[in-house]
Amino acid sequence: MSKTLPQDLEQLIRTCGEDWLIDSFHPREQAVDVLHKALHGATEEAGRRGLALPFQESDLIAQYEQHPFQVDAFLQALGVTRNPVMLVMVWRILQGATISSVTLQYENMQSFHLRVALTSPYGEGEPEEYESRSVNDAGLLRHFGIMTVDGQPVFDGFYALRLGGQD
Repeated sequence: MSKTLPQDLEQLIRTCGEDWLIDSFHPREQAVDVLHKALHGATEEAGRRGLALPFQESDLIAQYEQHPFQVDAFLQALGVTRNPVMLVMVWRILQGATISSVTLQYENMQSFHLRVALTSPYGEGEPEEYESRSVNDAGLLRHFGIMTVDGQPVFDGFYALRLGGQD
């Protein structure tokens, strides 16, 4: 038995169990339009970086068919930020890019600066740098896999969060 694929962005969001992305938006009727604009901005940012990352709803639906957990994690990121730079960063991590460094500078009521460098999983090219001055983008860090390997710190991957009571 095959599962029925979502037909549009709102159905995809609801299929992933991320209804809050739509339902908590005010006014709710504008949620999908705002999310489409964020996805369009991410597509443009990817293009500026020479990356072919399509963020159209048909692309996300097709990706959902093969990798539903990745799409769910990306949709959660879309709930945290509309920053196209950070959305591209998230997608690159989901594609397997390694988080090689994270720098966070913060001064209460004065400044915020987040910088994340990613390296290709294949070892080619220079590190990709992603920067933000929006404190809201710090919320993306909670999705990083955080661990130690041989006593050394490692950020590895970007994951959907499931809080108590959710499947």
